[in-house]
Amino acid sequence: MEDQTGRDFGGQIRDLTRVLREQWWIIVLCLAIATFAAAAYTGSQKKEYQATAKLLLQTDNLSSTIAGTSLPGVDPTRQTATDAQLVALPAVARRVSARLKQPLSATAVTTSAGPDSNIIGVTVTDRNPRRAARFANAFANQYIGFRRDTTRQRYARALRAIQTRLAQTRPKTVDAATLQAQAKQLKLLVSLQTGDAQLVQNATPPTAPASPDPERNILLGALVGAVLGLGLAFLRDRLDRRVKSEDQLESVLPGVPIVGLVPEARRRPTSRQLTAEGFHTLQANLALLTRGRPLKTVLVTSAAPEEGKSTVALNLALAMREKGQAALVLDADLRRPSLSERVNADRRVGVSSILAGEGTLGASVQERAVDPSRNGDGPSIALRGDLLLVPAGPPATNVQLLLNDRSLGELLEASRERSEVVIFDGPPIGSFADMLPLAKEIDGVIVVVRLYYSRRDQLKRFSTQLTNAGIAPVGVVVLGAAIGPSRYYAGYLAKR
Repeated sequence: MEDQTGRDFGGQIRDLTRVLREQWWIIVLCLAIATFAAAAYTGSQKKEYQATAKLLLQTDNLSSTIAGTSLPGVDPTRQTATDAQLVALPAVARRVSARLKQPLSATAVTTSAGPDSNIIGVTVTDRNPRRAARFANAFANQYIGFRRDTTRQRYARALRAIQTRLAQTRPKTVDAATLQAQAKQLKLLVSLQTGDAQLVQNATPPTAPASPDPERNILLGALVGAVLGLGLAFLRDRLDRRVKSEDQLESVLPGVPIVGLVPEARRRPTSRQLTAEGFHTLQANLALLTRGRPLKTVLVTSAAPEEGKSTVALNLALAMREKGQAALVLDADLRRPSLSERVNADRRVGVSSILAGEGTLGASVQERAVDPSRNGDGPSIALRGDLLLVPAGPPATNVQLLLNDRSLGELLEASRERSEVVIFDGPPIGSFADMLPLAKEIDGVIVVVRLYYSRRDQLKRFSTQLTNAGIAPVGVVVLGAAIGPSRYYAGYLAKR
């Protein structure tokens, strides 16, 4: 269980690395677009400045003042929060506008109060830094006046209430004396009332705008672009049905070992040497896999056309001949005989004429010299040597009639007697089921998968088709594998 978990985690890391390596341009493009958009948006916004004035508020308790006792007052935190909301009241704003004789339409006022402090910050946002400071100070001063007036009115109402009670109380009594003392004290408080608020910090014109913030906006844009780019990259990879790594073959071809990893041949000699070594390793792996039951007949096929089956058949035969095995290749892909065309075989005789009863196997065998230097830019030929080939033969008008159980059986028996190893380059069974009768009788079936070309859905249907026919492939050859020399010599059998 731990080993399986480790492999799954390793496969996820490899997939993550592969997606980043392949889809990096999407991430970079989204990152660049989002960053540019954030910079353009920031540049289009008008600058706004903030100035803050600070007020110190003191709370009072009218009941304790009148009674001359230390009765509990209101909650200071709640009182401060209330005062913070009162600063931005329309009544205060009208006083400010009237005082400065300027409208407040382009000005935003906010207040802030700490949870454990009686200090309120009055912040004004405006496009002009001097005007922002002037309005912040005006709001602070006008709130002090507003608070002073409201407090005086409150004490005045309390004074009138006491005076009314005093008029209803018998003179020269204790109650009358108490009420007279309270009335006298309230008159003094009304005359001395300042609102219990003072300006402790004047607002000054800011030197830098508060918004827009270029660094924050660009950083946020880059973050959004990176997240969007990663999402699109993984979505694009998810929607792509092509096989992109050996790890993905386990789900589409379960239980089938990878017997060959062949990188694509490039112009550099080192690259061609690695490709050639891949086919030598394929030959060695097949020998190890079938040590107890040698493969005298091999069918090389694929799920769809142009996945490289002819490439594998040709180079595998050359690798076997280098090891001293007599290998004969039959181009049994009568619809698209690409192998015969690549080596310029004489197609006047071949598999189609043998199946039609118009020729023999011995008379159809041709020997062709293969040289990778004459291969151009294509990756098909990696080895050199003499190839024994039975070409596809003349074009057949009805391939399905030729590929029947009797004719294929006779061809298989004749080829076994003719050579030590026979390699059939058959049509893609995933697209044409003509070779299924031959695949059931043949010693081993090799499936060719071309990375970044073979599709997972086609391979799954192909795997189901083989399973339903009772055919178990001996292995998979992966073309286009991204490998290096150190990985090549790590082991012969790369099993999933």
